[in-house]
Amino acid sequence: MSVEKKNIFLNNTKTSIPYVSRQVPVGKNYPQRDNSKAHATFIERRLKECYERSETQKQVAAIRYKEGVYLEFSSAAKHDLAIKSLENRTQGIRLLNVKFDEEKETIKATVYIPAGKESYFIQKVEAYSTEVTEKGIPKHNDLIRGIEDIRVAMLDSFWIGKPADIPNEVAQWCEVWIRYDKLSFEDALTNISECCKTLEIVIDHNKLIFPERIVHLIKANKYQLSMMISCCQYITEFRRAPEPTSFFDKLSGLEQQEWVVELLNRTEFKDSNSAICLLDTGLNGSHPLIAPAIKNSITVQAVNDSWEATDHMGHGTEMAGVALYNNLKDKLIDPKGLVINHKIESVKILPPKGANPVELYGAITEQAVALAEIANPTADRTLCMAVTSPCYNTEDGSPTSWSAAVDSITSGANENGEKRLFFISAGNIFPEELTSVLTR
Repeated sequence: MSVEKKNIFLNNTKTSIPYVSRQVPVGKNYPQRDNSKAHATFIERRLKECYERSETQKQVAAIRYKEGVYLEFSSAAKHDLAIKSLENRTQGIRLLNVKFDEEKETIKATVYIPAGKESYFIQKVEAYSTEVTEKGIPKHNDLIRGIEDIRVAMLDSFWIGKPADIPNEVAQWCEVWIRYDKLSFEDALTNISECCKTLEIVIDHNKLIFPERIVHLIKANKYQLSMMISCCQYITEFRRAPEPTSFFDKLSGLEQQEWVVELLNRTEFKDSNSAICLLDTGLNGSHPLIAPAIKNSITVQAVNDSWEATDHMGHGTEMAGVALYNNLKDKLIDPKGLVINHKIESVKILPPKGANPVELYGAITEQAVALAEIANPTADRTLCMAVTSPCYNTEDGSPTSWSAAVDSITSGANENGEKRLFFISAGNIFPEELTSVLTR
């Protein structure tokens, strides 16, 4: 018998929100400078101080220093910077990156000035101070009045992302973005390679090539990144590289063990009454990352004693890893301390061989929950079942004995009326299924 269902229509669900750029504000809101000569004197002094500082750094450097200088130009708070005017490619002056400091509400632009071109901005400052246009406005007015300060660019000028992600003493994988044009492509690659060799920085010679940018992966600490700025003239920015999960999979057993020990040394396992109970393929409770979160051996069990409680497929143990660490990769590469505030329980509901009778799915689920509560009756428990059955579905969404058992467990309709929190997998979606849906 078919069931007639009415269509559901959603009304008044949209909200219009004006677009706001979270990058760099674009406009012409430059600050007013009541005394252009005084401002020009200040900017010229800051430029000369930066050049002198850069020259001093070159003289004391123990490495081959780059030819030019990196400068960081800053706007006044809540005002704009004439960003386009900071670049002159015919002079070799390149705009490398632009960032908006949300805390200070300022714009910062990092610029490379090649050797021999130090006078470029000084001349513009002098013209701003002494010359006017036909309209009586100081020359280069927007460019110079928009500059609030200038400094020699440091590591933070090149770092894109959270400052807390900058490596400290321990080297971390980072992305280094370098600039190039048709004439400098090979020189840029050679320069970054030689710089990494000199500083003993590990570099992955695989690279991504974009218009005007090349991206390399390097493993460096804070000191090495800072020194790269001193010897490489093609750097535009650094970013923290996302560590690929395959990195850990390819490690030897001994190397993996070292990562595990390092994580355990900075992890605190609380003696908590909260627990996540997994109804799955069992649990390898001796795993060093899981064992500290198991209250005792009786909380790892099986519906049928003959199955044994150990994991025969690996799925239950993997689920325990997710329940404890969420993204384990992130926890391994993050040097901060970690606190685990809950325990792990396991009740094996799938046999190591064969399958459970379909008509017993609901009864087995109820029995598993009862076993967990008997073994640890005072726990504040969350139930989790990431097990599905593709052959046990109804086409019209009507209930089954299995779903009815789950309803009974969660609603408190049986026994003493106690309600329970139960997370249940809805099933797996494969790419070809998504494709078939989208093409209908």
